[in-house]
Amino acid sequence: MIGGRAVLLLVVGGIVAGLTGCSSARYVLRESDRGIVAIPANTNMWPWKHRDDADTLMQGHFPNGYQIDREFEEVVGKTTTSGEDTDGQTVQLADGLVTLDTGQRRSSSTTTDVTEYRIEYSRVESKY
Repeated sequence: MIGGRAVLLLVVGGIVAGLTGCSSARYVLRESDRGIVAIPANTNMWPWKHRDDADTLMQGHFPNGYQIDREFEEVVGKTTTSGEDTDGQTVQLADGLVTLDTGQRRSSSTTTDVTEYRIEYSRVESKY
C-alpha cells in the first residue's frame, strides 16, 4: 500500500511533468517564407520555457535558418473582474456578535486587456 506522502509526491510530480511537457507556443501564421508564433509571455523561466517553445516551432518551420523580424505584444481579448463591498460593523452584545449594516454597498468592475507575445520571423536563405 502506498502512503499518503508517496501519493502526494506522485501527484505533484505528475503536475510538474504536465506543465513542463506541454508546448506553450502556437503558430498564428505559417507560410512558405514567413511565420508568426505566439506565446503567453516573453519569458523563459522554469517551468514555463515559453521562449524555448517558440524557438522550437520556428526552427521546425525553417530548419535551415530563420530571422526574427519583429516582436510585439498583441491584445487578444478582455477580462472583467467585479466585486462588491458593504459597509458594516460587528459589535459584541450580551447574547453574541451582531453585524450592523448601514445599507451602503459599493460595486466595482475592472476591465483589462488579455495579451500574448508574438514573434514574426522569416526564412533565411542559405549562402551555400
